[in-house]
Amino acid sequence: MGMKAYNVGFTGKNFDSFDPGLNSFDPTIARKSNSADGGASSSSAYATEDAKPGQKMQINVTVNNATAVKQTAEIFQWLDSITVRYKAELVPAGAATYAMIPETSHEGLLRVVAGTGGTVSWLQNGDLSYRGNDAAAAPVLTIGCSEIGYRSLFRASGIIPFRVTYIRYTVTTSPQISNKFRWFKKTIAGGEIANPINPRSYFRPNQFQDDTIDLPVTFDVNINSGLQIPIEANENIILALFIDAWTLQDLS
Repeated sequence: MGMKAYNVGFTGKNFDSFDPGLNSFDPTIARKSNSADGGASSSSAYATEDAKPGQKMQINVTVNNATAVKQTAEIFQWLDSITVRYKAELVPAGAATYAMIPETSHEGLLRVVAGTGGTVSWLQNGDLSYRGNDAAAAPVLTIGCSEIGYRSLFRASGIIPFRVTYIRYTVTTSPQISNKFRWFKKTIAGGEIANPINPRSYFRPNQFQDDTIDLPVTFDVNINSGLQIPIEANENIILALFIDAWTLQDLS
């Protein structure tokens, strides 16, 4: 019995995707797989809560870069966090003392014992810090949260995702406004997508406050997504995150 040959043509429209693109070898990014028992019909101990009109949940994340060099603050991204994996690309140029070694790694613990610093460390108040030379008491970059310890917020983002629909962005200096955010998502299979957020494009020359910008952007924060933001030296920023949907653990 003969077999028919089919000529399958591929066109660009078949590959339209989220900018800047998807790794097609990881189907979870494109949401092409369902749960084994039928997806929506399955029961769960998690429930989604939606904010009432005009009553979005608000969380304030602060980043204070007290160092003399420009650094990149990574916020959230529980799965592939800088707190658990060394990321050479985040070591600031010309400041190798901020080596960005996760403190809980073997190499990080050796640095703590030696007093050389250069680690990404949790502070006792729940803030995350990027440390330079501990022996010289070098200034640090810290990431915190005014509502709850940032460490608790970071851990929660790995089990109870939420959706940000708006950011009120407050800076100290004008150059900080030109630094683009990078929202990125990376799965356990290595698939990654990313999108930039340019605060400068939302700045109005005639606005009343020069140091506060409203960013009407929407993105998810969950186990495998987060933000990376370049922070100028001696800069302090506040990200007021307005959240319209979040998950709750509920057994009822």
